[in-house]
Amino acid sequence: MRDIVAIFALIAVTLAGCGRNAPTRPVSQQQVQPPAATQTPPATTQAPIPTGVATQAADQPTPTGAAITSTPVPSAKGTIVIEQPAAGTAISSPVLIRGSTDFWPFEATLVARVKDAQGNVLGMGPLMVQAPDIGQGGPFAGELSFTPPAAPQDGTLEVFEASAKDGSIVVIASVPVKLGGATIESGVILDAPAANADITLPLHVAFRGAQADAAVIARLRWSNGSVLEQRVPVVIGTDGVGYGVANLQWNTESAPPPTPPGPATFELVREDGALLQRVPVNVLPEAATQRVQVHWISTDGQPIIFQQAVPRTPQIATAALNELLNGPPDGNLAGATTALPTTQEIVTFAGRASSWGYRVRLLKLTITAGVATANFSQELRAYGGGSARVQAIRQQIEGTLRQFPSVQQVVIQIEGQSEGVLEP
Repeated sequence: MRDIVAIFALIAVTLAGCGRNAPTRPVSQQQVQPPAATQTPPATTQAPIPTGVATQAADQPTPTGAAITSTPVPSAKGTIVIEQPAAGTAISSPVLIRGSTDFWPFEATLVARVKDAQGNVLGMGPLMVQAPDIGQGGPFAGELSFTPPAAPQDGTLEVFEASAKDGSIVVIASVPVKLGGATIESGVILDAPAANADITLPLHVAFRGAQADAAVIARLRWSNGSVLEQRVPVVIGTDGVGYGVANLQWNTESAPPPTPPGPATFELVREDGALLQRVPVNVLPEAATQRVQVHWISTDGQPIIFQQAVPRTPQIATAALNELLNGPPDGNLAGATTALPTTQEIVTFAGRASSWGYRVRLLKLTITAGVATANFSQELRAYGGGSARVQAIRQQIEGTLRQFPSVQQVVIQIEGQSEGVLEP
């Protein structure tokens, strides 16, 4: 039953409100046992979540063969006929789909999807059957948006009914199509994620060079067609450059749709569908990750701790600190924020030098004789002052590092200097 909900309910969300934030409310917190060298931490919660839109593909092999018309698969329930696009037609996004059925599908809803030559789902959405009465078949028509592949290739358009019981395909028809390659617009530089990077959620996204009025959407697409996407605001710096940073995570109180590990695609697109950047990434299986505690604060200054997954590494303290610098998951249900300078504060800071970037970076972390020395980039100076904020920044950095038994003391540096750092 969860599969059918993922296919119909969540796809409906995609079409009705793609990129919009869902209402959030606080979630319950759970206690995490601290390592031996730490004090008992405040309440913790699993890492929540920016608004993402999930669409899960039904798991069914794509019919093959050099058909010259749509290919319905015989079923005792009935038949689906695809009238448009015709077999062998070159299609672009959005593609207009027309056809008919001789039966009444569950909730009068069919599912359409486009696949590339390797069977990866490029786009999926619902089609409503306009039957004259309940229990009868009828025509269907609608547009389906999909992400063009990197290079021109053969593809398949499928229309099917999914079982309300287990999500399996009950009736299906398919038609071979020609897919054009995507054209990437120049100007936007994607700094994270890097091409072929091993990733976990929340996924950190960072780019520069966007236009001031650009509506940019960050999208992670799994091989089974599941999609997590979020609109990313563009901030214009004192240098006139447009910057964007986001942390993508599922923003649902219920369980997110199943997503397989392995190859996936990340892309930046404009709201009008224009492709800005695209890179292949590798989603790590849970066995290849480990969880670390990352210290955030609430809007009223109270500490909140998330357990977040990072790739397994011997430099686990460095990985934890980098998670802190990336910022909390956008729109997370716990209301966690950070006192560290944000991209907007950094790029609009009055004292910003031409050599500054748009994110605080960890230059080096050493742990010797119980003392952790964390050396940060100059962008940390954009915190703006104030004793309460200085204290909150120190608590976040120290709390994140003190979870490790080898750390009893923390020294904070900016560009190698510890004197006069983080003063009110």
